[in-house]
Amino acid sequence: MLEVLDFIGYLGHRHGLWTDFSEESLVDAQEDALRHVWDNTEDEVWNDVQTL
Repeated sequence: MLEVLDFIGYLGHRHGLWTDFSEESLVDAQEDALRHVWDNTEDEVWNDVQTL
């Protein structure tokens, strides 16, 4: 997994897409891309489920 993240960072830096690449920046991008999946009325019931 880390090799994949490293390669993605390399490609992003090489093509000028990212100047500051980190794992946190990928998490932020993922959150933005998946927000419509996570935040919907059908799945609101899962927000109150207790975890162990």
